Amino acid sequence: MKRFINNILILSVLVLISLIGVTIVNKLLFNYFKPFSFDDNINVLILGDSHARFAFNDSVLVNAINLSNSADSYFYSYQKLKKVLDVNKSIDTVFLAFGEHNVNKSIEERWLLNDLHLKQRLRLYFPLLDVEDLVFIAKYKPIELLLGTFNQLYFPMYVQMGTKRFGGYVDVYGNILDRKDDIFEEQEYLSENLFVEADIEISYLFKIIELCKLNNIEIILVNTPIYKVLHDHQGHLFKTYNRYFSDIPFYDYSTMELSDSCFTDLVHLNKKGAIVFSEKFNKQDELIFQNNRYIYNKVKY
Repeated sequence: MKRFINNILILSVLVLISLIGVTIVNKLLFNYFKPFSFDDNINVLILGDSHARFAFNDSVLVNAINLSNSADSYFYSYQKLKKVLDVNKSIDTVFLAFGEHNVNKSIEERWLLNDLHLKQRLRLYFPLLDVEDLVFIAKYKPIELLLGTFNQLYFPMYVQMGTKRFGGYVDVYGNILDRKDDIFEEQEYLSENLFVEADIEISYLFKIIELCKLNNIEIILVNTPIYKVLHDHQGHLFKTYNRYFSDIPFYDYSTMELSDSCFTDLVHLNKKGAIVFSEKFNKQDELIFQNNRYIYNKVKY
């Protein structure tokens, strides 16, 4: 029995050493491939979830790169920001998606702390995490963190793809006109969704802000366009902003006047909408400060 226990201990130590070795190798691969190294003319970084991913066409924007990804919580935006700033001294502005869902606790349960979601993300992000980040995950999801040490075996395949696996603008086709019958059903669901403040997401938003300040980078929160039936369902967002982030510039484009054909659903732009939005976004003088936040100045085109 004693021999069996000793063999188990030896095997466990060997597995642990192997996993540490894999993590070190993956960190070295990340530094070698430099997926977050951009041209010197890039000074604007865009981060966020699918709202930003499908709205900011960085081939239209001036000197900007979009690293937003679908279902990205602020935890992952923070990881990307740290690594981007390590190798890009030209970045001086960060635009970060900021919608009501981003500060609703449901997003933590559906994205950040969802077992399947965490499993998929750790395949890519495990080698990027600092000790503080690992401790955070261990606090909430210790089993998933342990499994993540094995899942990072996929990392060498992913890191060679550059920024593609970490996010980026994507063309979306189809428009809301094709699904008019679903609009009010979705509106009812979204408006009845109970709001509970997302403590974890807000804490990582603070980390993003502090990191930007530390590096003398201007951070601007951006609420991307949403369909008109949802314009009056954002009260919790503005309350959260005024409570915690009122000293941070906030560009609220949520009520920008766009045709129905620019939306693929209630909260995402399609390819046409992204082009229209990105072209208008380049014109920063169209923003005005009002009621403690930046508001899109509705100019007729």
